Amino acid sequence: MLKDEEIKKILAKINAGNATEDEKSLFLKWYHTWDDTQTKVDGLGDVETLHQSIWDKIEGKRKVRRWDSRRFIRIAAAFAIVGASSFAFFYYSGTNEKPLELSNAVKLGGNAFDHVTINTSVADFLDTSKYVNLKELNNGDKIGDISTGEAQFIKIQLPDGSKVSLNAGTKIHLADDFRTGQNRVVYLEGEAFFDVSKIAGRGFIVASKGQRVEVLGTKFNIKAYPNQKQIVTSLIEGSIRLQSDDELQVLKPNDIAYNTAGNIAVRSEEVIPNVGWRQLNFEFDNEQVEEVLQQLGRWYGLKIVFKNRIPDLMISGKIPRGTELKDLQLILGNLTQAQYQLKDNVMQVKFNNN
Repeated sequence: MLKDEEIKKILAKINAGNATEDEKSLFLKWYHTWDDTQTKVDGLGDVETLHQSIWDKIEGKRKVRRWDSRRFIRIAAAFAIVGASSFAFFYYSGTNEKPLELSNAVKLGGNAFDHVTINTSVADFLDTSKYVNLKELNNGDKIGDISTGEAQFIKIQLPDGSKVSLNAGTKIHLADDFRTGQNRVVYLEGEAFFDVSKIAGRGFIVASKGQRVEVLGTKFNIKAYPNQKQIVTSLIEGSIRLQSDDELQVLKPNDIAYNTAGNIAVRSEEVIPNVGWRQLNFEFDNEQVEEVLQQLGRWYGLKIVFKNRIPDLMISGKIPRGTELKDLQLILGNLTQAQYQLKDNVMQVKFNNN
């Protein structure tokens, strides 16, 4: 574990632009394992508040600073720009108790045009024991398609007992022989977390555009949205075989696989990032700014329009559920050096100096 003085030195080098890749990696590893319930800073008077240094996180365990503001927001740490405008790091923690507003009426459909509408709620999605059981639904045996729109999330239990959580803007399709075939095949477009029930002699396959994941019984997350540059597969427990058009990789727990046009790169993490969405928290780990903003658009039901060239900026950070859109605009505007304009559910983004 890094000591406080070591963290300070690394952060100083990061801000000066001369940190090594190993030092950046150490800093991010410290960040992912840091107890984010410790330091809280109340209030947000203006954009400059976002520059409250990570020093406060290191120095002031339990330290509280206050600003006179109608918005009552807590910020634990600010952000650091690593290298030449290539990487951004942030953490935001809000006190706002307003729940994330979800669209209800998630539609489940079958090959025979049988449709079931499911009303969703934040409480149901966050309740680890609550899943929509397809077997218990009217005509549930005919349902083969489950999809979520913008600001929609759902957890379902498949006919084989496997459990799936669907992020916003996600579609899954059960193969026609899912219930009886030798392999249980699911087609995925978007992001989903799978907790697969083990059935002797029956494999479980998740097929996305450009890859197949084969399992027997395990927990894993796949992010495979349309137009996404990479398919990201994170293994929580068990073992999976990941196959693209060009490669085959066997993942072990805490492995993350990045599939870029058939080329698979695997890295191992002490803590798997990017699954905070299951608690309705935004969590990004070294992701392109374009993909981060598109994900936020799916969550908030916004169309993202880029007015000029998108910079090659990578973002890591966390934002909890309940964060109001106006506060999110303020944080991202300062973080990404961009102007954000919202009108009629369309968010226009214009990057500065571009």
